[in-house]
Amino acid sequence: MNGIAMIIAFFLVRIVTIPLQWYFNYTYWDQMFLAFHPFIVITGMMFTAILHVLNSYWMYKMIKGAVKHFGKSSKQKEK
Repeated sequence: MNGIAMIIAFFLVRIVTIPLQWYFNYTYWDQMFLAFHPFIVITGMMFTAILHVLNSYWMYKMIKGAVKHFGKSSKQKEK
C-alpha cells in the first residue's frame, strides 16, 4: 500500500507539474533573459529538461515494478 501511495504522490508532484513548469518557462522566457545572463538561463533549461527526463524514467520504472509485483501476486493466487 505504501508503494502505491508513493507512486501516486510521485506522479502528482513530479510528473503532472512538468507541463505547468514548461508553460511558465515559455511565458516568462523574455523576462528570464532580462534578469539573468543567457548562459544561466540556457543552462537552467537544459538541467530542467534532463531532470524531467529522469523523472519520467523513474516513473516508468516504478509503474513497471508495481505491475510486476501485482501481476506476480495474482498468478500465485491462481496456483
